[in-house]
Amino acid sequence: MILATRPSGLFGGLLAMLLMAGQAQADLLEAAETAAPMQRLELASDAELGGRSVLVTGAADPTGQRYHVSKVDVMSPIVVKVLADDIEKPIEVSLHRVIWQSADAAGTTGPDGIFDFTGRIDDEFGIWLRADEPSAYHLLVWIGDPVPVEVPPTFYIDGQPIAAPKEN
Repeated sequence: MILATRPSGLFGGLLAMLLMAGQAQADLLEAAETAAPMQRLELASDAELGGRSVLVTGAADPTGQRYHVSKVDVMSPIVVKVLADDIEKPIEVSLHRVIWQSADAAGTTGPDGIFDFTGRIDDEFGIWLRADEPSAYHLLVWIGDPVPVEVPPTFYIDGQPIAAPKEN
């Protein structure tokens, strides 16, 4: 006779972890099959524009294409520009900071076939391009040189400002 008992203690905890790990692995594999492919963009020095840039040509579809940009300084201006080859096939563009499920900025190439984002981002960001039907595009990512900022005086002695020390 075999008695079925509820697993408890260390054995029960290990068994539960193994079962959950197997389920998580299955979920990850399933998600990987349906997720849009992602490509890390390597920006190179741009003598013509200054800063660093990369130009990518591709085709968006309903699943989309994702790009990842890293090594971004918050003091550097950023331009993300998408040009659709066919203005009759608009491309949805979304920019992501932390997670792919939540866009921090979004738009479309619209009737003129152009999406344009300018701003600043710190550290890294993602770009996700999607279209209802296959649509060719050109993606330009440009990151300018950091813009220096004057630090205002933080101390006053007898009404006179004392400048912040300069960095070496």
